[in-house]
Amino acid sequence: MGSIIESCAKAADKVRDICPLVHCITNYVTVNDVANCILAIGASPIMADDIAEAADITSISKALVINMGTLNARTVESMIAAGKKANELGVPVVFDPVGAGASNFRNETAKRILENVKISILRGNLSEMSYLAGLEVSTKGVDTSEADEKNDPVSVAKKTAAKYN
Repeated sequence: MGSIIESCAKAADKVRDICPLVHCITNYVTVNDVANCILAIGASPIMADDIAEAADITSISKALVINMGTLNARTVESMIAAGKKANELGVPVVFDPVGAGASNFRNETAKRILENVKISILRGNLSEMSYLAGLEVSTKGVDTSEADEKNDPVSVAKKTAAKYN
């Protein structure tokens, strides 16, 4: 246990030493919380979701976070452009496919992002991950649906990881 704590402490120290710029294309429900959490760990957040600057901001960032929480057609192209720029520069990409499985628009957007952007970390609830793994789901949004709780999280994680490399 000590080694995990020590590793986390070293990682936290490194973040504070570097103070990396983290580009977030996130949802307006959580944007303030996300910014404050990034600041709290010693990094620097920037929220840039317009296509006119998304790739440029990514090019000066050390990480990109894409979140589909308040998805709209305007930001989808920004997410993909920023993701492609991140991939080109070796910048890690975190993708949260909020609500994947809940609507055709969300499903198609998640599919487009996963087809066009190499994701470093794919994070989501069990319903979202089950959908991406190709399982039948009853997604209801940001929470795992009761019906999807029957899916084994480890099995879903392995299947999703294998599917999206």
